[in-house]
Amino acid sequence: MSVKVIATDLDGTFLNSKGSYDHNRFRRILKQLQERDIRFVVASSNPYRQLRGHFPDCHEQLTFVGENGANIISKNQSLVEVFQQREDVTSIIHFIEERYPQAVIALSGEKKGYLKKDVSEDIVKMLSPFFPVLELVNSFSPFLMNAF
Repeated sequence: MSVKVIATDLDGTFLNSKGSYDHNRFRRILKQLQERDIRFVVASSNPYRQLRGHFPDCHEQLTFVGENGANIISKNQSLVEVFQQREDVTSIIHFIEERYPQAVIALSGEKKGYLKKDVSEDIVKMLSPFFPVLELVNSFSPFLMNAF
């Protein structure tokens, strides 16, 4: 039996303690994998855009399993997109805001991430690496009705 797929998480696995890796070495290894018809898969709970950002020179050659399997892209082709229904997200947000007003809610949409403007700069800074495109909104309510 031969190897067909190599899959890895990023944080604490593929990436070093500085959140990076040896790009030149990886390109050489990826070329060898491709010559042997072995697919390289990046799997994570993080959003696809964040995962893709780690592989600027070769993302189109990789498979990404993002958001715990809800978003799978292989060689720039979307294979799976399972996202919450707008009504469900709205209900969850209202529940959290009513019962846990101190909670910070971060939403991950198809094109960008969203946070409320009233969160601290420390929270924005902490979450920014996970949302390469981050929009700060006044409220999620009108936003959910129009653009999620």
